[in-house]
Amino acid sequence: MPDDDVNEYQLGRAASAAVDKLEAQMLQKYKLSLRDILENPSEYSEKPNIQDTINSMKKEIDDYFNSVKAEYADEEKKLSEELKRMDEVYKKIDTLITSKALELNVPYIDPLEINRDTTNDEIIVIYDYSDDIEKLIERLLSSSIYAADLSTPYEDYMMGLWFFSGPRPRALSVNAPTSPLLEIEAGRLEIDSILERVTALS
Repeated sequence: MPDDDVNEYQLGRAASAAVDKLEAQMLQKYKLSLRDILENPSEYSEKPNIQDTINSMKKEIDDYFNSVKAEYADEEKKLSEELKRMDEVYKKIDTLITSKALELNVPYIDPLEINRDTTNDEIIVIYDYSDDIEKLIERLLSSSIYAADLSTPYEDYMMGLWFFSGPRPRALSVNAPTSPLLEIEAGRLEIDSILERVTALS
């Protein structure tokens, strides 16, 4: 028998912290628990006017995240420089994977998500692009059933992450800067993606 206390989804730290701040005002205004919507999205897809409610909630959630990010104005410049470097590496690698995958006849996809056991992934984290990276990518592609771009956007930049399938799955990642702004944005994206799932099902 299923455990009624088990949620469909466990929120990450940044998303959960945001919900803690927003929950009381959402309950008062919409008579719905934001946390319950996010942790059990499929239960809300049939609720009357849920799309309109979620669209209104999203505006308030964005306002909250924008106000939190504004507290880190000094961090923004430093982060921008690191993200620019990351984005340049992303573009070089993405161009290379696109051309090599075509040459080797390996499908290169841009999926919404891949359900996989990440504990078995061998993750290679790089900082800069080099000729050795080009050789590595060719090796990874030659032993893959497919390759996938799992990179995530942050403002105008891309944070590179690629998955190479096969008997021994591997992932290649561009070293991400450490910044509270990235954690804040990850919380926003997590909440937005779950709310979009609810509206897509309704």
